[in-house]
Amino acid sequence: MFAHGIRVLGDQPMKTFAFTTAAVTTLFAFVGTANADETQSVPFEPSYEDRISEFPWESNYFPSSGPLQVKLGAAAYQELSIEMDGDAEYAWEGDSFALRGVQDGGSLLSTIGADVTVTVAYDVLGFAGEIEIGVYSISEDVGQTFTPYVLDGAADRPVASAFEVGPFNLVDEPFTVGSGTGNFKLDFRIDSPGITFEGTEVQLRTDQGSAGPEASIIEEGQVVGLAMPGQPGERVSIYGTEYGLINSEVSMHLMPTVELSIFGVDLAIGPFDIEMEYPLLEGQEIQFDDVAMEFDIPEAPEDPEDPSDDGDDDDDDDDEPEPADDDDDDEPEPADDDDDDEPEDDDDEPMGDSAGLGGVEGEDGCGCSANGRGPNTLAFGLMTLGLLGLRRRRN
Repeated sequence: MFAHGIRVLGDQPMKTFAFTTAAVTTLFAFVGTANADETQSVPFEPSYEDRISEFPWESNYFPSSGPLQVKLGAAAYQELSIEMDGDAEYAWEGDSFALRGVQDGGSLLSTIGADVTVTVAYDVLGFAGEIEIGVYSISEDVGQTFTPYVLDGAADRPVASAFEVGPFNLVDEPFTVGSGTGNFKLDFRIDSPGITFEGTEVQLRTDQGSAGPEASIIEEGQVVGLAMPGQPGERVSIYGTEYGLINSEVSMHLMPTVELSIFGVDLAIGPFDIEMEYPLLEGQEIQFDDVAMEFDIPEAPEDPEDPSDDGDDDDDDDDEPEPADDDDDDEPEPADDDDDDEPEDDDDEPMGDSAGLGGVEGEDGCGCSANGRGPNTLAFGLMTLGLLGLRRRRN
């Protein structure tokens, strides 16, 4: 491209060069300027983490009567963590905003936990009492991956996680009661018919403290109009907040076994299956943390200069011939005039190079030159002398 642009055509090299310079300047102006019609993409990664339920719990004595009984208590809880990975896309031409979730970039993690206390009661040979033999912690994580942002119309909506964990043995250890010895064993399992999540809306604000959103996305892949605040060259923030609904149904089964030898009496109870139900959550709304998305407002591209404007001075140069050419047409060179009036013609010596013939006669009289110029050179020299003579006579 550039090689063709700077080639000298005809007798107008300056005009061609000026046009090429303007074209190159225009090219670099476009390369260095951000286009106002481009689409800019920034991360949009909302997250949510909360203890969605926390409650105390206590069972009855098992069995309901007898010389040896066991009672369980717990401080139970359920935690929910949701992470989503994706991008916000803003098209400067049309001021349009959209969200694009990363394939399998979402995770739903539920933690089911309880700190379990164990109380053993005995009544043997008229000796009765209770002993708290320990506090034992249970914590199990269950999760599910999905593609954000699970709004209306998403293939993964709702995200559902149904599971059964266990049974596992939590503890199997001895204990003492006065002069008696015993052993306690506790197994557990966790059942969940389902923990689900679905997105309902992503609210967009240009001012984080504004009372209401400037736009809302309620469908997967939806494109909305959103005027970006600020001036070209500035960095501005758009705040996005996702909302959703969760459902949760979970229960923990505790299965204790107790053995006790006291006063010469051996006792054993269990295992029992004691169910601890977690609060049922149906359609509970959750709000994700606000996400600030930073966009750089591009500079408006400058209008490229008209290449024809750069050639005005060159056109003027084309109208006037160069002074050096005028001098050659008006006055012949003095050296040529002297040669025209009195050319050397010595029969004894050949004409030298100063006469314009440039030849030295060899032994064979061929008139060949030492540098390879021969009869053609001699003829050209004679023709040049003749033309100069004619020019002088015309003057």
